Amino acid sequence: MTYVGRRAVVQCAVPGPALGRIMAAFGIVEAAVTLAGAVGGPSLAVALGERRGHRVDGAVRRGGPTPLTKVKTRQSRTLRGRRSVRLPRFRRGPAGVAAVLRRPPVTQKADASGARLLNIVEKVSPLEYFPAVPQNFVLEPGGPVSPQIVLDDPDVSLYCLDEETREALFVQTPSGVDLTAAPFCYLAQYQHAQRLIAVPYDTLHEIAGTLPDPGNLILVCSVGRCGSTLISQCLNAVPGVRSYSEPDVFTQITMLRHRNRRRDEEYAQLISSCTRLLGRGAETLAVKFRASGIQLADLFYQVFPDAHILFLYRHAERWLESMHAGFTTNLPGPGAEPVFTRFLMASAPLLMPFIRRHKRQPTLVETYTLNWLSIMDRYVALRQAGVPFLAAGYEEITAAPKPTLIKLLSYCGLPVDDIDGAYQTFASDSQEGTLLSRESRRQHPAAALAPEDYAQARAVLAEHATVQTPDFDASAAAP
Repeated sequence: MTYVGRRAVVQCAVPGPALGRIMAAFGIVEAAVTLAGAVGGPSLAVALGERRGHRVDGAVRRGGPTPLTKVKTRQSRTLRGRRSVRLPRFRRGPAGVAAVLRRPPVTQKADASGARLLNIVEKVSPLEYFPAVPQNFVLEPGGPVSPQIVLDDPDVSLYCLDEETREALFVQTPSGVDLTAAPFCYLAQYQHAQRLIAVPYDTLHEIAGTLPDPGNLILVCSVGRCGSTLISQCLNAVPGVRSYSEPDVFTQITMLRHRNRRRDEEYAQLISSCTRLLGRGAETLAVKFRASGIQLADLFYQVFPDAHILFLYRHAERWLESMHAGFTTNLPGPGAEPVFTRFLMASAPLLMPFIRRHKRQPTLVETYTLNWLSIMDRYVALRQAGVPFLAAGYEEITAAPKPTLIKLLSYCGLPVDDIDGAYQTFASDSQEGTLLSRESRRQHPAAALAPEDYAQARAVLAEHATVQTPDFDASAAAP
């Protein structure tokens, strides 16, 4: 047994037939449990955790990733040449691995507010683009603390939620770390985190209740791989604007909502409190989400009806090429389970309908395409429901950058008389220093997509009622 923070993680591997390409390509094992009823005969290699125990082929499954172990996977080929992941082979090391007591649960006496410090023993996130979750750290108690620290210390920022303990987790970073300059806020927080501060939900809402709503709120939704990080940096270059690229607390709320949509009132309260804390002291707050963030746009519009919402998108086939180049060479392994499965399902809710309809697992290309289509589908539904957006395509941004930037800034109520500072960001790599940077993709090139890959993508789109072509014009979607 391994303790990660407060979570007891039991590791187990159950042999069985190969599940198929989506499980193999993404290294997903827990999804085999989710999909077993839909497709049958999955291979189950399950990282077992979460306190709600239930049976999976005789093994108790209790959620939570197991990044503390060093995992070797044996690759094999199915009869159709698809890569599959067999059982993880756990390698024993000095600290021990499978079935080793890593650290006792974090328990301590808190002050009246319940706020407490948590010291970082080890950082164990299995992927650079892994969601911000409590399991990314091995923690030990550091003593009680006044919750006022989250308002008074500029180096303390909201990182994620801990649903199990019903706490918001803040990270404290060294002085001088500018999270608004980072390509991905959640990654900079993780890399620079020195310790965490846990604040109960009730206290979080009390603190946020002392703050005003952002005077001007800009929300950037997108399909990803479409210039959204660049636009976030352009917004950050405008005087008076504080722009965060992917503060992951909203990704986590998206994942929670995907699993349980009956808690929208609570999610709306969390969105309100988290947004107020992110925007404290800023004239204008801009938040660029991961692609899945659009799933919360209706709640944001409900809480902040005056927000300016942008939607950035890209031709499906050009987007597919960019996704393939950026992610296919950096796919997650078993150590990312089961959190990555929940993240994937929340990002691409059209995956399960596809599986039920076709009674098979999607290929990697189909999985990518269903991700793009899920975002476009959600955008169309939100427009039809009356949620206002200004849409801009990647092709428009690259073909006419200045006019497009002026259009976006004007829509957001920002000055456009001097946009040179914002425009200069186009000369840099907005994702420099990450796996998605131009240099990283140059050093780790992915094989070119084949004609059958494009055919698979078009076939997926052809099944949709509205978004049936790769060049779908989101700006023309009827409100």
